Amino acid sequence: MFAFLSLGLVLFVGRDFLPYVDSGQMRLHVRYPAGTRIEESERFARNESTKWRDYILEVFGETEWIIGGLSGAARRLALPRTTLISTMKKLGIAPRRSALLCGADRASLPV
Repeated sequence: MFAFLSLGLVLFVGRDFLPYVDSGQMRLHVRYPAGTRIEESERFARNESTKWRDYILEVFGETEWIIGGLSGAARRLALPRTTLISTMKKLGIAPRRSALLCGADRASLPV
């Protein structure tokens, strides 16, 4: 009887012990000198975010807005594709249609 009742616990075991993981999360840890004003740290964070956004846009320009695959932006940035997509959303980068996949060029792509 005890064994039968304990089988019901299988549905719940593990849910409370494993932490939630956001695979699309990127963290930047920075140490400022003692006495650094909050305004300066916020300015630095905005500046770094802008640099990261510009770099991602530069890579997208080189890959013609292809996110995944062997020649995609995710591979060049050494990020999982889903992490790059999540980062794009956080940085306000709207996905664009690759010129390689639009119009007449599409028929000439290798299958």
